[in-house]
Amino acid sequence: MFKRVTVLAALVLFAFASAAEAQQKGTIEIGADNAIGYVITSKFQDAEVPDALFATVPFGTWRLGFFINEQFSIEPSLGFDFVSLTDDAGSAMALDFTADVVYNMPSGLFFHGGGILTYARQDPGGDAETESESQFGFGAGVGYRYQLVDMLYLRIGARGFYLLESEDDGLPSSLWIAGTFGFSFMTK
Repeated sequence: MFKRVTVLAALVLFAFASAAEAQQKGTIEIGADNAIGYVITSKFQDAEVPDALFATVPFGTWRLGFFINEQFSIEPSLGFDFVSLTDDAGSAMALDFTADVVYNMPSGLFFHGGGILTYARQDPGGDAETESESQFGFGAGVGYRYQLVDMLYLRIGARGFYLLESEDDGLPSSLWIAGTFGFSFMTK
């Protein structure tokens, strides 16, 4: 499954890079973000699944924004999350690949939405076996860019993701809600 996730991520990045190359006069935004939030899970196969807190490792999400014009950009990102599960269920690490379309307003406000592919590895603790799964989802968010100095911006926002149930891997659907902050460097 991890090979499929890696191949899919590589193909999507190649497609975005090709689109960006066709727009050589466009701005490229390079950034890193932190996130902290909460995961709300649904009941799954008549079992209670604990909700959880999560946080990215420091600057654990890296993104590239390819501006198609002044208003729209395509923004793939790769993130690494640590999830602390409640009820002594252990912890999990997640690798997230996100592809968003961003609508940028002249004021610095922006809206974004797109898809996510998550590969997670859970360590339930004790003698239990470590498990790995992948999940697809979609999400949206809002944020604001504040210019600190020429070409360097502070970026803050809020976003949510809904991950779809994966019966094959035994994963419930879940809603991830997060506050984000980070920095962006603009090439133009």
